[in-house]
Amino acid sequence: MEAKKVSQSRSIATQLVLPRDSNSRWGLYGGKLVDWIDSIGTVIAMRHCNKRVVTASIESLNFLSRINLGDIVMMDGWVNHTGNTSMEVEVKVDVEDWKTGEKRHACNAILTYVAIDDNGKPIEVPGLELTTDAEKKRWRAAEKRKKAKESCEE
Repeated sequence: MEAKKVSQSRSIATQLVLPRDSNSRWGLYGGKLVDWIDSIGTVIAMRHCNKRVVTASIESLNFLSRINLGDIVMMDGWVNHTGNTSMEVEVKVDVEDWKTGEKRHACNAILTYVAIDDNGKPIEVPGLELTTDAEKKRWRAAEKRKKAKESCEE
């Protein structure tokens, strides 16, 4: 199976925070943002392996800045690491205030997806071809997270 470049599955999505997405203080409901992040993460993983995928875990999800009603939410995501059947995906969330044009970083998330066949069994995924220093750095960081997770499971 031929390795794929990070750029081949990188995806960007934009959402507008509407009243139905808001909590009682007119901020974005956190669960809605998790839904949006998991949706773009799924697209990224599927584009990488060209298979169905399931979310195996959300390794981290850090809310860094409030997201308000009417804000424009921009999500940018890519594959950091691949295993035999799994892919670590990172999603960066930025927010733009449409009135001022001010942009700020609002959330970081790291998720793991597993590719599955038609019977729901894990299936092999392509490797990842790293072409930039940033991609190599993210791969090394993902390796450390994977080893730390494996040592906790023992």
